[in-house]
Amino acid sequence: MSDSDHWLFVYPDKDDSEPSNGYKIGGFCPFKLGDVLGDPPRYIVMVKLGFGDYSTVWLARDRVLSRTVALKILDAKQTGQSRELDILRRLEVPASVSSKDPRPVQLLDSFETTSANGVHQVLVTDVVIPLLPPHPYPSSFKPRITRNVLRQLVQTLAFIHSRGIAHGDLYPTNFGLAVRNLDRCSETMFWRKHDLPRTFPLVPCSPDLDPNSFPPYLCPSMDWNLRRFLLKESPMKAQLSSSVRILDFGSAYVADGSPAPRCQARFFYAAPEVAFPEVALEDYDAPWDQRSDIWSLAIAVSVPARLLGVSIPISDPQFHDLVVAQGIYGSLSESDPKSLPHLMAALCGGVPDAWHEYIASRAFPLDWTPAHTAELWKKIEADFEVARADDPPGLVRLLRRMMILDPAKRPTAARLLGDPYFHDDVQDLQSNRAFTPLPSSAFLHMAKYVDLSDWEGGSGSGTAWLYVGTLCAVLQVGLRMPLFVVAETKFVAELCMSLGCFFLGRPTASTNYIDCPYPTDPPEVIAADNGQGMSYLSWWSKYGVLMHSIMSCAFGAKVPSYTTILELDRKVRDFYVPPQLRTTCAIETPRAGAVAETTLLNLHRAYFAQALQDKPDDLANHRFIPSVMVAYRSAWRLIRSLVTMWRD
Repeated sequence: MSDSDHWLFVYPDKDDSEPSNGYKIGGFCPFKLGDVLGDPPRYIVMVKLGFGDYSTVWLARDRVLSRTVALKILDAKQTGQSRELDILRRLEVPASVSSKDPRPVQLLDSFETTSANGVHQVLVTDVVIPLLPPHPYPSSFKPRITRNVLRQLVQTLAFIHSRGIAHGDLYPTNFGLAVRNLDRCSETMFWRKHDLPRTFPLVPCSPDLDPNSFPPYLCPSMDWNLRRFLLKESPMKAQLSSSVRILDFGSAYVADGSPAPRCQARFFYAAPEVAFPEVALEDYDAPWDQRSDIWSLAIAVSVPARLLGVSIPISDPQFHDLVVAQGIYGSLSESDPKSLPHLMAALCGGVPDAWHEYIASRAFPLDWTPAHTAELWKKIEADFEVARADDPPGLVRLLRRMMILDPAKRPTAARLLGDPYFHDDVQDLQSNRAFTPLPSSAFLHMAKYVDLSDWEGGSGSGTAWLYVGTLCAVLQVGLRMPLFVVAETKFVAELCMSLGCFFLGRPTASTNYIDCPYPTDPPEVIAADNGQGMSYLSWWSKYGVLMHSIMSCAFGAKVPSYTTILELDRKVRDFYVPPQLRTTCAIETPRAGAVAETTLLNLHRAYFAQALQDKPDDLANHRFIPSVMVAYRSAWRLIRSLVTMWRD
């Protein structure tokens, strides 16, 4: 081993564990399986998930909240320099947001722990395992999943960029799957169900070394058996539908105009604005930002795009060092690093002015030049065909959009979500039309059948809830994708709301009866208004929950006090309305403001009528004067909105 000058230990010649010479002052935190971390102690370490240059990652059990988490423990030197805690806090998604929405790895807790090597920062996150394992394995993925996985990666990157973050280290090992359903598995159950972990003892060469500065043994990173166990507890099919994550923000920074830190991207994944200065000028501090992530993602996704659809054997466990041989560059040649700018120019079909001198000093590898760009991409497309990637021509078009030498001309991640590659599967089902009436027609026919049938639950509420169930069934037939992807679901959902309200006499959105997620919005919509943006359908779904409580309280069997009415009034006024929903516009797209005004008018109309009856000539001195003012104001706003819509 390379560490033999520091250690004498029984350990095979493998690199599936952190280097033992990292256990020193300022280095890794030494602890063993079964240790409990936290202040007060609450996280019991169960098994190692992985390691990096400056950290180790472990699977642990939170004994306070009875949940399974991941612990990323930074080395002592990195703890004082790391920006990762601040970055993860910026990327937190509220618990109220559907767990199916795109998101990076999520921070659950953080604290510091002290060892003989120094003070270590501990980041507690949800459990995420690598999307691609580090060892050879028979692929169980299907080609259709390729598009789904790449879509989620781009959605997540769009979310990250919307928070002002540049990642800086996108490559396949930093793509993962969030593992669910592990909270039910206690540490005792885990150790009983999973294979015994392998350990390799560390024996110091010198007795003078502090035994508290290193663990009694090393643990290899997560092997195939552990991965299989975790996925068995949380089935792969369910995972891939909504659980692809981007992780490891140790190299990320807030791109707010301040100087960028040194880019830590793996060499072959670095964008041209980073790679060329490094290769040609030995300048390792070139500026970079979110646009550099787009290039890195293009290089990185070419690997899972080829591997997810077919089993390609990888002989070396250092998978991340060999992915180049399976990705874009590897399909062209096994070039030395100095030829990287030439490959970039050949792929992009041009040579920037600043590159001419360097490009002329070396020959193009295998005689591929910018004149052969179209031919090169044909070759790459053929490689994707062999790997059974999903829609190779569409994938190649997507990658070519992302791989542009000039960062200013690269599309943002949010714009990439509109690429035909991510929507061809929907267009095929819709005969290349943006809208199809089939789901809504099916829903209407089934609703008509309910009306004509003589069934026992034919009450108003029973009919309304049957419509809700019918709607869910129709929307899930064959189209298992986020609601915002399928255009007609918005129309069908609003139709269901109208029918439900008609039969119930009040909104149907009670969380006690809803077991499906709320409608979700794409990252570019959520990013608006400082991360609070939402579409009308999403807003209406959340507002419906408030409406249910208002209707139950204000119009129930027991007459509420006037103080209660005023409290409900305040809840309606304080309910958040996105800026784009506060204005009036065409009647085809109802505004949230009109919905709120209608609620207020109905809430106060009885008290307004009572005031008119008691003091028709002296309304200002009636005790229900707040209701009088609300009735006049809301009525005027609604009429004004109707006039504006008519004129528009």
